[in-house]
Amino acid sequence: MRLITNTLLLCFTSITLAISQIIANKMRSFLTVTGIIIGVASVAIVISVLTSFEKSFFEDMNTLGASKLFIHPHQPESKKHRQMSMHKIRFMPEHFKDIAENCPDLAKFSRIADTRKNAKYGSHTSENVSIKGVDPDWHDIENTYPMLGRQFDYLDNKQARKVCIITQPLLDELNLPKDCIGYAIKLGPHSYRIIGVLNNETTTNFIPTQNDEKNAYIPFNTLWQWQRPWINAIGTASSPETSSEAAAQVEFFLKKTRQIKPGQPDNFMVRIPDKIIELFKSIASVILGIAACIVGISLLVGGIGIMNIMLVSVSERTREIGLRKAIGAKPAIILLQFLTEAVILCLLGGIIGLLCAQLFMSILTLIPQLKVQSALIPTWAITLSLTFTSAIGIVFGFFPALKAASLDPIEALRHE
Repeated sequence: MRLITNTLLLCFTSITLAISQIIANKMRSFLTVTGIIIGVASVAIVISVLTSFEKSFFEDMNTLGASKLFIHPHQPESKKHRQMSMHKIRFMPEHFKDIAENCPDLAKFSRIADTRKNAKYGSHTSENVSIKGVDPDWHDIENTYPMLGRQFDYLDNKQARKVCIITQPLLDELNLPKDCIGYAIKLGPHSYRIIGVLNNETTTNFIPTQNDEKNAYIPFNTLWQWQRPWINAIGTASSPETSSEAAAQVEFFLKKTRQIKPGQPDNFMVRIPDKIIELFKSIASVILGIAACIVGISLLVGGIGIMNIMLVSVSERTREIGLRKAIGAKPAIILLQFLTEAVILCLLGGIIGLLCAQLFMSILTLIPQLKVQSALIPTWAITLSLTFTSAIGIVFGFFPALKAASLDPIEALRHE
């Protein structure tokens, strides 16, 4: 019990002496830990921003749906096939015939074709309207349903009916009545009867966006009758756990329908959120690695500064060290005192760096465009920063502390 009490008293005394020395040389101590402050602040900011972006990214993934598949034509990257004709690369409707029957893990599927034409109602014209041809399952895949009217059904697509669903901005620009169901508008050269009006979020372009554009949706077969636009496709797996299996089944099916032989490169791409998440994590790891290298250099410079100032402190306090040794202070006590001072210096630098990082993150949250959702530095980042700065104090403060502990008391008392 007495040993524990003496040890705690020794530690308390060492900390008190270290703090008194730092306070006595405030400006010098601050300049010494500048490298530590910059390094800790930098790594805390990078970690906080990446953590916030990751949170936002995964929320977007949840909005997208963890079981979605995105299917696009793709130019092979090999030199031999790089000049493949667009006719071979582009999708045709027959490439997807009976895809649902041949891909058991594919729950929903929709082709998507897009063109741009002028829309007209009476004397009002809206130019460059995006006209998208979709299959009926598109509504369920995108979780997008009309706020007014109805969605597309099987017969709309099979019979290539000239019906359309429009967005609110297009309704407003054409000066249509609020209840415009049954009204006819011209999309390009053809007339279409409005069966619905959208006013909620869609994710057709892979990123959640509001229906704040002038869009008109028509059955896929209707669009394909009078135009041959580029085709993409979208689908959902039966569950998030089977998304990889569904993607593999779609890839196998499309290789067969597009007559891609073994050894030939794919001229299409099937993407699932899992792959996007892995890509995001790999990019974040690279950014964090680069930041760690830069921060490491900053902390190395800060550590050298700590060692330098501790050597100066030992030189200035040589007589004090000699006097303490003369009255019975052991080398281990002298070593502990100077090592404690180095660690406290580094910890103060780390704390100031974290406060600066917190202030900077609070400022970033005031800029909506950056989408930094949280101004708080993660607890694990705080713990890691303070642990690392303490280690720097021990590593770079050990040599000066050892030098102080090794001084000969007689020679030290003679020091001027």
